[in-house]
Amino acid sequence: MIDILHKWGADYLAFDEPINLDPVALCSPLNITIQPGQVVTQIGKKRRSSFELLPGFSMIYEGLLTLDRIRYAIFHCPAHDQKQLALFEPSIQYRYAFACVFVTGRFQCFLSGPGGPAGMRDIQLDYVA
Repeated sequence: MIDILHKWGADYLAFDEPINLDPVALCSPLNITIQPGQVVTQIGKKRRSSFELLPGFSMIYEGLLTLDRIRYAIFHCPAHDQKQLALFEPSIQYRYAFACVFVTGRFQCFLSGPGGPAGMRDIQLDYVA
């Protein structure tokens, strides 16, 4: 099983089988780059156009995953592993997943949210901490 879930205000990749990530650097139109293996705590500056973990937490950019013709940037937060195993089936792993918007082959921004009437928010890669 490989699926994208929207819970707790974020999108997650849920999987219980091997996944093949493409370890690609993402560079925004503002020349901000995230490299595979890079540790981040915040993406974007503006409220509603950013994503920030609670103080003391960080996530690691692992690469891109294509699922149902949508490319997702996958981030792993190791501090969440034990909590997730306690909440869910031990065989299922979780990662943060951000849908990527590409225009003419160039990365533009991330999207997060359930879609439909609830909508999605765009997360601008204009800052990384």
